[in-house]
Amino acid sequence: MINAMERHHPPRADRWIELHPLVIPGYPQHTEHIRFLASVQVPVVMQGHFNAVPASYPYPRERVIAEFGRYFRCTAAWASALALHEGYREIGLYGIDFQPDYPDPQAPKQRANVEYYIGLARGRGVEVKIASGSHLCREEGLYGFEP
Repeated sequence: MINAMERHHPPRADRWIELHPLVIPGYPQHTEHIRFLASVQVPVVMQGHFNAVPASYPYPRERVIAEFGRYFRCTAAWASALALHEGYREIGLYGIDFQPDYPDPQAPKQRANVEYYIGLARGRGVEVKIASGSHLCREEGLYGFEP
């Protein structure tokens, strides 16, 4: 699970990934999310270990960068790279939709970044499951063949 996905009430989480700073000025929802992470009973991958989140441990940033380079625009990309680095043979991407009308101006770059890691995973023979409603790796028509 990444970022503040607890608001979607997932059935289970084996690990949480939160790579934003502990405090984000002007974003009170993040403070609530950190309180939630302090209560979870599973590991929490963060920039480092923080006493405010007892189950936190540091993301292996340098090892992941050594393997994949420095192309990371969002937590979902970091999470996908970590799964590949750790040798997972299946990655599920749910709740990471990148609808075309999403208001965040960073969303197109983030979508491209996640799609890059999907391609890397598939190229390594990893099965990537994408939610049916997601816009990841989907476009209207088939270029050159369909309108």
